[in-house]
Amino acid sequence: YNTILKGFCKENYIDEALELFDRFEWAANGPDVVSFNTILSAACKQGNSSMIRRVLYRMEYEGVKLNIISSTCLIQYFCTVGKISECLKLLESMICNGPSPTIVTFNILMSNLCKNRLLGMAHRIFRYLKNTGLLPNANTYNILIRAS
Repeated sequence: YNTILKGFCKENYIDEALELFDRFEWAANGPDVVSFNTILSAACKQGNSSMIRRVLYRMEYEGVKLNIISSTCLIQYFCTVGKISECLKLLESMICNGPSPTIVTFNILMSNLCKNRLLGMAHRIFRYLKNTGLLPNANTYNILIRAS
């Protein structure tokens, strides 16, 4: 199922992917976190907030928790649509409850903060990630250099 879901989403056949996704509840094994991430990623890329809410509701109903992929996808989405406060709430939740943000998560956040001219906040995030023991990579420094 996951391979077919991914194929539908990749080719932008979201309605077909959702139809297959909805059938999972009738299968012996319901959707797993990979299934949810596939649909969530497609919804985030399309900016489809109603589909995102639907997927998140279904994840909760099925008892599937956000993992680093779904959380980072949502951070990207929130940043893209200008919901920085939602993004920061999700980041705080990740820090407190897991999954722990990765350097990719922080890079996405800092890049979007810089694009929105929130350089001070991007620098605070940079200092925070260094204090957590995560090592900045070349992309991290490029984000900050380009923003300066």
